[in-house]
Amino acid sequence: MDSVIITLTNGDHLSVGFKTKVYAWKSDNATEEAGFYATSICAESRFDGDLLSTSDGRVGLQGLLGIADWFSLDPAGPLYRTSAILSIS
Repeated sequence: MDSVIITLTNGDHLSVGFKTKVYAWKSDNATEEAGFYATSICAESRFDGDLLSTSDGRVGLQGLLGIADWFSLDPAGPLYRTSAILSIS
């Protein structure tokens, strides 16, 4: 499987290729005084490392995006809420 398509609830489709870096964050607030921030979970592609490297590209993304609150395919691009994911195919 060369690329994986993430379909969002608004009908947009995001293509994740073998070398596409996926950036993911978990919303966090360690203490009430610290305010709110996001903790980085991942910034790699299926090509780069073990976190997303599975024989079925959907499985690695499913695991990552299942625990993340936000993700992006470009560090300077739009951030997407994982709750807006309709399907991964």
